[in-house]
Amino acid sequence: MAQRERLSLGEAISELIRRGANAGAPAVRDHGMQALRGRFALLPQRDETITPQHVRELMEREGI
Repeated sequence: MAQRERLSLGEAISELIRRGANAGAPAVRDHGMQALRGRFALLPQRDETITPQHVRELMEREGI
């Protein structure tokens, strides 16, 4: 792909990752399960950007 489209290897890999992420996986909503993308559960979208500070605060609360 990189050679055919005259992209660097990094650009080709990034494009393939974007395509895979945007392809979507079938939603699994049976029996209270969350939708999956690959092996990861997708959480509902929120109007909030998670920052490193959010992560640090959560880790402190959880004792991690």
